[in-house]
Amino acid sequence: MSAIEGARRVRWVTERLPWGASVDLCVPVDSGDPVCEILLRTQQYFPWHYELLPALAPAGSTVLDLGGHVGTFAMPAATLAARVVAVEASPRNAELLRASAAANGFEHLTVSVVAVSDVPGTVRFRQHGAWG
Repeated sequence: MSAIEGARRVRWVTERLPWGASVDLCVPVDSGDPVCEILLRTQQYFPWHYELLPALAPAGSTVLDLGGHVGTFAMPAATLAARVVAVEASPRNAELLRASAAANGFEHLTVSVVAVSDVPGTVRFRQHGAWG
């Protein structure tokens, strides 16, 4: 059992992607997060527009995922051999995303624990439910 699994209730979900790849995602259990609930129930969270990824993120490109959450966009992008930078303000979600990247061997996926805004400054993050 990893440190993340011992620290909170999580489950590993293997998500199959339309282009034949799959990713293992570390997902919190009973978080009240609707995306995570879908993943736990169906092992699938892949909105139709994600199918554009292979055309938009060819091998060697760089993908910036603002609001990385638990990796539902960043992880599929990483299967395409794109360099991925996931920005996630929630330390909990960032930890889950890092665990998923490590489990899949995605050394080309970087997670930055910061918030994004259109103005410079500092904000305090408060973990609250699915989003904070």
